[in-house]
Amino acid sequence: MPASWSRGGRPLLLLAFCALGGLAPCLAQQPGLEPLVKLHKTLLLVAGPSPPIRSTDDDILITVGGELFSTAVTRELVPGAHFETTIAQGTSSPAALAALNRALAAGHPARLSGVCGANLVPLGSTFRYQITWFGGHGRTSTFTLTNTGDVPGPPCTQSQIAIAVAILSLEDEVLADPATHFTRSSCASDADCVGGELCCYPCGIPGCSNVCTPVSGSGGRCPALP
Repeated sequence: MPASWSRGGRPLLLLAFCALGGLAPCLAQQPGLEPLVKLHKTLLLVAGPSPPIRSTDDDILITVGGELFSTAVTRELVPGAHFETTIAQGTSSPAALAALNRALAAGHPARLSGVCGANLVPLGSTFRYQITWFGGHGRTSTFTLTNTGDVPGPPCTQSQIAIAVAILSLEDEVLADPATHFTRSSCASDADCVGGELCCYPCGIPGCSNVCTPVSGSGGRCPALP
């Protein structure tokens, strides 16, 4: 069992079961987990004129009380790099939650729908942010911001952009908080791995993250780099 589950990370296990059985019914049974917004983020990051350097597929849930649950799958776009999973659960500051609520109040999300265009990432990068808002009395709405070339809708409004920025800012704050609980597929040391595995560097160039690797066929050492 990952260490983070034994150190207050039980909501992560709960979230995994919810994902298997449907999130909404599970949340309805858990006091304090009333949903406020969800964001599904896909991002292909480019730095300058170089080829893409990282892909991200991230699902973010923020509750009305400021709890954040994030499940991200990332990959450094270098030879030999693997997909990595990072699951995070933490609580936002009152200021970050208040900023999100202000953006929602000003943006009237119940009236928002469809797909709009915006430039919110470095030049050459592509993104798609699908935002779902959960209101009272069963109200909900979904809208999408993107910069892909086939955007069928109009430019995004400042209100739509402000909501997206507030969600992402809250996520950044929680991910940087030392109190946030993480479960990762990558490793920092051999202690993070199970028996028969070592924490090894998986590719032959800088930029990859260490991963737990079986070593039974390599003499008890990390395999030779590809």
